[in-house]
Amino acid sequence: MAKFRTNKITNKSLLLSAVLGCTLSAAALAQDGPPGTDIFVADLSMNPLGFWATKNFEAVTTRKGYDNQPYFLPDGSGLLYTAMLQMDNGLWQADSFEYNFDSKKHTNLTNSSLSEYSPTLMAGGYYFSSIVVEEDNKQYLWGHPFHSKAKAYRMSNLEPVGYHVWGNKGAIAMFILGSEKLPNDKSTLQFQKSFKTKPKIVAHDIGRSLRFTASRNAYSFSQLKSDKKWWLSEYHPKTDSITALVPLPKGSDYYTWIDDKTAVTAVGNELRLWKYSTDSKSASAAEWMPWVDASKICKTKVTRLAVDRDKSRLAIVCDE
Repeated sequence: MAKFRTNKITNKSLLLSAVLGCTLSAAALAQDGPPGTDIFVADLSMNPLGFWATKNFEAVTTRKGYDNQPYFLPDGSGLLYTAMLQMDNGLWQADSFEYNFDSKKHTNLTNSSLSEYSPTLMAGGYYFSSIVVEEDNKQYLWGHPFHSKAKAYRMSNLEPVGYHVWGNKGAIAMFILGSEKLPNDKSTLQFQKSFKTKPKIVAHDIGRSLRFTASRNAYSFSQLKSDKKWWLSEYHPKTDSITALVPLPKGSDYYTWIDDKTAVTAVGNELRLWKYSTDSKSASAAEWMPWVDASKICKTKVTRLAVDRDKSRLAIVCDE
C-alpha cells in the first residue's frame, strides 16, 4: 500500500461528537487522539444461487488513527473518505481524502484550515459536498472542487449539520443536531427539494446512516421509535410520508443497501442481511439474517458500510 501522507496543519477546528458518534473532550483528543478505525474493501457479487457473496477483503487504510466514512466514486476508480490528522499543537483535525484502487494512492483533497467530514460526490462530478466545522465550531454543508481549481463554498445556512445524502435533481436530506432552536431534539431529518426551498423537518430522533434509493425515490434512515427500538425507516417526498420497515438488531449502529431490496448491517463483526418488505406489523429484528463473518479482518466491531454503484464492491469500517 502506498505511503499515507499526513501533513500537519495549524489552526484547525476540533471534531464534534455527532460526526464520530462519541463524546471526546479537547484534552482527550490532545492526549489520546480520536478513536482508531480502518477501511476495508471486498469484492461483491451475486453467486449462481442468487445470493450476495463477498471475497478478497483488502485494507484500504492501515495506519493508527481515524480513517472512516467511505463513499465510492460512481466511476469505480476509488473512494472518498475522512481521515483525521494531528496538528502541530497536538490536537486533531479532519480532511477529505481520495483513494485510487489502481494506484493505491491516497490524496488529500481539502488540506484546509477547517475540518471536513462525510465527503460525497455531487451530480456532474465537478464538486463533492462535505460537512465543514467552521471557526466558530458550527457545522455547515459545503461544496468543494473535485480535481479543479474552483473555490470551496458554503452551500446552505442550515446548521448544525451532522450528515447528508443527495436525492434526485438536487434534493437533499440532512441529519440536523439538536440546537437552541430545537432544544428537545437530539436529531432531526430535514428535507429540501432544492436550496431555493425551506428545509422541512420530516422525522425526529434519527441515527447516523442516511441513504437514498432511486427506484423508490425514498430516503432511508434509522430512527428511535416509541418502543425504544431503533428502526430502519424510509421517507417518501412524493407522499410526504414515512414507512417504518424493520427494527435493527440490538448492537447495530449503521446500515446500507446492496440493492433496492437488500439491506446490510453489522452486529459486532458479523454482517447481516435483510430483504425489503413494507409489512411492518410483523417486522422483527430476527429478520436480519447472518451473512458474512468478518472476524478474520476485524477483531472488534464493524461500523459504517458502503456499496458501490455497480454492486461490485463492499466497504466496511472496523474499529481498531
